Amino acid sequence: MKRLFRYLPALAADYSGAFSVLFEMDCLKVLHGQGGCTGNYCYADEFRWMEKKKNVFHTNMSEIEAITGNDSIVIHKTVQAWKDLGCRFIAVCGSPIPTVLGTDIQAIARIIEKKTHCPVLGLDTHGLGRYDLGQKMAYEALLDRFVPKEPVSEKAAENGQRSVNVIGATPLGGWSQEMADDFTELLKKRGYQNVYIWGMGADIPEIAKGREASLNIAVSVSGLSTVRKMKEWFGIPYETGFPVGTQGKVEKERYFGEGKRACIVMEQFMGNMVRNCLREQFGFGDVNVLSFFAMDQDYMEPGDEHVKYEEDLERLLAEGTPYDVVIGDALISRFFREEQPYIVISHPAVCAHNHTPYIREYSYEPHMAMVIGDYNTVPFTNLIGEKGYYFLKNSLKELWKG
Repeated sequence: MKRLFRYLPALAADYSGAFSVLFEMDCLKVLHGQGGCTGNYCYADEFRWMEKKKNVFHTNMSEIEAITGNDSIVIHKTVQAWKDLGCRFIAVCGSPIPTVLGTDIQAIARIIEKKTHCPVLGLDTHGLGRYDLGQKMAYEALLDRFVPKEPVSEKAAENGQRSVNVIGATPLGGWSQEMADDFTELLKKRGYQNVYIWGMGADIPEIAKGREASLNIAVSVSGLSTVRKMKEWFGIPYETGFPVGTQGKVEKERYFGEGKRACIVMEQFMGNMVRNCLREQFGFGDVNVLSFFAMDQDYMEPGDEHVKYEEDLERLLAEGTPYDVVIGDALISRFFREEQPYIVISHPAVCAHNHTPYIREYSYEPHMAMVIGDYNTVPFTNLIGEKGYYFLKNSLKELWKG
């Protein structure tokens, strides 16, 4: 049966990606739908939920309300919740049922904004796209709405010379707070006084200063369109990726991978950085990056592939020469033979929370509902700089210690 996922759970949806970007911001986040979809995000996809509960609600509509498409109920509930909670801005996302009914999320957002005089982002998610698409929507919406378009003054440009925007880092893409902190420290050593990570720390005041920065860095494909727009609008140069590896020791460690082949199955930019380390630090030869998520052609090499469905990955593996090592989320190992040398780097958008022992729904009557609970999470791998190098070194030694 084509396009049926047999080995993997449902990949994180587009609305989860959008909310992941907005999670730490002073934002009322509303998922329009009958219910259930917010639970997918809160107890499966949001790894910060237990430490930093934020305002994430679903509109809690009844079946008849959902079927008849009574948008006034959605508008009323959202307006009342904003009055009670007083957030800086509102984001409204769509889910599968409103999509099937043809609900106009943008129109709902405009009406809510007119009633509240508060900025409202209407994000046309539908639950059928993947998390990276939702992240892309959120980053572009933040740029379009909160970053002034007028030319940067000389004084502002001078103040921003030591600022850098990092766009594309969220826990769904494998970024822990430790990893974000280490990357921030590394950038400060490069001379950047202010490091604004959109989605992990930066809120609207920092994002509004984004046009004054001297550099943008897209650390995942989801941030690429935003840094390209900022180059077009403000002339800010951009880089992609982040450093994985350490200086020196290359010749000493080359025996780990001299002439060996590797396959990396993860987000494209993270996979590219791991590939660079395998080649430069360990002497690997042919290294292919595959991903179930968006890939940009400009950053692909021969042998790289976007795999949309499970049968695409199975076909590529059946046609190609076996790899000496595969790197990816633990669930991806299901596609390989049991004896395949495998290094696990968790990708939360694939594996989500591995267990959810306790969940419950908190009713925010008469408005909406919030899902809360206790979770066990998969471990994150910090790949920044030397930590990434030693993780790969120790993993390869363990695989080939015999």
